[in-house]
Amino acid sequence: MEKLNQFPFVKIVIPFCTGIYLGIFQNFYLSFLFFALPLLLFLISLLKKFKNKRTWQGTSFFVFFLILGNILSFYNTELFRSNHFSKIAISNQDYLIGYLNESPTIKGESYKSVLKINSVLKDKKKVAAVGNLLVYFKKADLNEKIKYGQNIIIKANFNEFTPPPNPFQFSAKDYYYFKNIYHVQFSDFGDFRFLNSYSGNPFQKFALDTRDNLIELYNKFNIPEDELSVLKALVLGYDDDVSDEVILTYSATGVMHILSVSGLHIGVVYLVLRYLLSFLNGNRKKELLKLILLIVFLWVYSLVTGFSSSVVRAALMFSIFSIGTYYKLFNNIFNILSFSALVLLVIDPFYLANVGFQLSYFALLGILLLQPLFAQWYSSQNYIVNFIYSTSTVSIAATAGTLAFNLYYYHQFPLYFIPANIIAIPMSTLIIYGGFLLIPLSLLGYIGILFSSLLTKIITLLNYSLDFIDSLPYSNLQPISFTKLEGFILIVATFFLTMFFYHKSKKLLFAFAAVSLIFIFYNSFLFYQKSNTSQLLVYKIKNHTAIEISSRKESIFISKKDLFENQWMQKFHCQPYRSSLYISSTKWINDSISVNRNYRTPNFALQENIIALGKDKFLLLDQSNYHLLHEHKFINNFKGIILSGTFKFLNLKKKVKPILIFDSTFNNPFKSSLLAKLKKNNQNFWDVTSMGAFFYEQKSNLINS
Repeated sequence: MEKLNQFPFVKIVIPFCTGIYLGIFQNFYLSFLFFALPLLLFLISLLKKFKNKRTWQGTSFFVFFLILGNILSFYNTELFRSNHFSKIAISNQDYLIGYLNESPTIKGESYKSVLKINSVLKDKKKVAAVGNLLVYFKKADLNEKIKYGQNIIIKANFNEFTPPPNPFQFSAKDYYYFKNIYHVQFSDFGDFRFLNSYSGNPFQKFALDTRDNLIELYNKFNIPEDELSVLKALVLGYDDDVSDEVILTYSATGVMHILSVSGLHIGVVYLVLRYLLSFLNGNRKKELLKLILLIVFLWVYSLVTGFSSSVVRAALMFSIFSIGTYYKLFNNIFNILSFSALVLLVIDPFYLANVGFQLSYFALLGILLLQPLFAQWYSSQNYIVNFIYSTSTVSIAATAGTLAFNLYYYHQFPLYFIPANIIAIPMSTLIIYGGFLLIPLSLLGYIGILFSSLLTKIITLLNYSLDFIDSLPYSNLQPISFTKLEGFILIVATFFLTMFFYHKSKKLLFAFAAVSLIFIFYNSFLFYQKSNTSQLLVYKIKNHTAIEISSRKESIFISKKDLFENQWMQKFHCQPYRSSLYISSTKWINDSISVNRNYRTPNFALQENIIALGKDKFLLLDQSNYHLLHEHKFINNFKGIILSGTFKFLNLKKKVKPILIFDSTFNNPFKSSLLAKLKKNNQNFWDVTSMGAFFYEQKSNLINS
């Protein structure tokens, strides 16, 4: 390894990313006046009698790019602009004018897209505006399919994104914030009108039209639904039709990256293509032809995937990478990688918050740093053995590079990711090239049908193989609780260990050991903190009673059986919360109060319709026993009352001590007036439907036997 001075772009990208991080993640912004600070530091370093000049110059250099990244992130945040549409005094009689900046996707009974706003029609006058608005249109309200670039005039009826309803659940507000989208609108029939004109990028429109035509071509073949959805996802980056079951299988086996066309995905295709073109090595002119073919293929591939942001980002990264390598513009591969990241972040600083961007670069870093080490440890003359070993080491290196991100975002670790990737990477590559070959073969009638049948069998085999791996014992370690700080410590520890293998320095080994100990102690502290408490959570899940009582890695889940057995709903609504508390065992209990229910642990218990959480007790009520609310001597012994189901009548004449918790199934013809009355009487209550999940936590106290 070379000295840090040999990595100028690495030295630039680190402070630049730090500045962006402070802006978009921490909302900490600096003004142009702060550029005086690095200038002052640099001038101090020029003084003749001043010592440590290089240190001061390096510091001024670091501070300059930190401020530059921070200011760039500020100016790319459209919400801070004075003409953002949300800052204009708009009534629900005014209109927004713009064009669809995304290819519409189907979400349930609606089309979802992003409206790029260019003006507001206020009091019949156009006012220039900027901003992006997430919009939903009911499919029943549309006579024809809507496309990217269509101009539209729509009645202003937007709202800010609401926070996630349940703890640690996916946050649409955060997700779209990093896409410069801060508002959402659900439009009814008559509130919008599509104009007979198009705007946007003509290349983007052509690319999306090309992708739509290829989707139609694939749809004409008699390919089963699951196989067809995987084919479209792999070749075209169109994953809207992939079923929840397929997504869960691919995610659980550690090959989810092949379903979403991203940097790692394109990287595999790029490496295979470079290998296939290796006969052009040696001669400078032939290598130039190889470079041109590589870049052309990358951008043609971007074209057929609709120029999605993740694909364009990856194609640009590998294009810069290829050009830099060919012309030897930089002295090593890490400078090329850093330069490509710098270019992308200058174009859009919000890329730093994109999961695909993070996984792409750290997977590539892992491969570049670790795979050469693995290659030195073993080599075989047998081509098949060598291929398996090479594929395994690439998979291990990429997994090591992205481990912290996968643990933080997905709270799981696929134990059999090596065999899964050994199978998935070559097969998915074969499917991608087969998918491209199917396009011209479709013109040959029966030959195209036969080839599509062969391609279908390959996809079926891939899906079956991953299903089998997923069914193996301990195939997936979950849930795993992981914080940002733990992720950062793990990345630092991995870096020190990797550097030790290169330099064999005791200092690096001690540094790795020290950081590892910090990680272990911090993780143990978090575990102790969580395991020393008991929790009650009433989830917000539409039309469902869902209550979780937990402590010390175990919980009981009170619900209907179909909700508990619905893997997708459990993963989306409940698993993030369980992961945060290190819950590894969850027992289902029927939500019907009429069922005889008893469950006991040292820290919590359920007996009939009473939940005991330490010394605090909660009462479950439904239509059959809500009359207990009027027995104040009994009721006032509880910390809270959880009400569920349809109440034909509920009249609380007198204020009670416990908090009234209305779950997602609570329904009453006069619910709004009832809640207003409770508020007027200063009754403490929590409506899960409008206020989100109810959460209660206390230090664990052993329940007396």
